[in-house]
Amino acid sequence: MATIHLHYYANTVGRSASAEVIIPQDLPVGEERRNCPVLYLLHGACEDENAFINKTSIERYACRHNLTVVMPSAENSDYTNMKHGQNYYSLIANEMPELMFKFFGMYPYRENCHIAGISMGANGAMKVGFANPDKYGTIGCLSGAVTYKAPPNDTYHLDPVLDRDDYMKYDSREIIDTVDDTLGNILKVSAGNKPAPKVYHTIGSEDFIINYARDTKKIFESLNKDVISYTYEEYPGKHDWDFWDKALERYIDFIFQNKKQ
Repeated sequence: MATIHLHYYANTVGRSASAEVIIPQDLPVGEERRNCPVLYLLHGACEDENAFINKTSIERYACRHNLTVVMPSAENSDYTNMKHGQNYYSLIANEMPELMFKFFGMYPYRENCHIAGISMGANGAMKVGFANPDKYGTIGCLSGAVTYKAPPNDTYHLDPVLDRDDYMKYDSREIIDTVDDTLGNILKVSAGNKPAPKVYHTIGSEDFIINYARDTKKIFESLNKDVISYTYEEYPGKHDWDFWDKALERYIDFIFQNKKQ
């Protein structure tokens, strides 16, 4: 496996951006590369593109399956197009797959593209995945919950100081029927008849957001199982890297178990 640090100009955010990429050294050439799997792996709050390289065995897990892993940096953006900031949703959902094809010839085909994340990145993966269900084969939600830190119901009366985090992201923006309406998009996908990403959701039994995760589980279990395949697992653990390292291994195994089915 090769580990590559990308420092590139991102049109969507209007400035230079960074990503770490783990890529197999023996990938096929040309159109044969269309069957090679890619995972877009999203970091949590207060982290960056180096988090998974430094704190997990992601390279070892990827090597087992000749999996390319793309780990972009998106600051503390909640993977949204910020009202007072950069367009990180567009970077992850649109520009990164295009760049991966240009730089490495990785085809953006749904059956071989996957998206996952931890904590903030888990919610980001659910956001991007269900806003673009035709782009991803699976979604990995590791220590996340769609009901935790959702966008505010009222975005028109946010205080720039007291509500600074939400103000920077959502100030006076509509949420319903947009890419930020993750729950609404999940319900839309469930009500449709098109292929949907398979969801792997895991959380530690001692995680401080476990009740939110269990609420998310109830939502998915109420949906059309013929459209959305949902797997939920709880294991001993907290909201930390010890849990996320093991969860990553289980999720990557989940990807390739489902490819065989």
